[in-house]
Amino acid sequence: MGASYYQKNLDSLNFDGRLLLKFRSGLRNRSLENKALIVSGSGEEFYKSFPLSEASKAHQLMESSQHIGKILLLP
Repeated sequence: MGASYYQKNLDSLNFDGRLLLKFRSGLRNRSLENKALIVSGSGEEFYKSFPLSEASKAHQLMESSQHIGKILLLP
């Protein structure tokens, strides 16, 4: 999503819509097996989602490092 498309992407959202940005940063410190899963797209994108009211539980999970994938907070 380059600068020329940023406003177009925002304009395409519905009222109160959300734009999810996905980056592949931080691959250097991951195992080859994990990198292969990420590149192939066969790994789970999102590990777990939590309602915003349970943000502390999401943070505990993140600190435990017992997950692979993103942890989502939902409004």
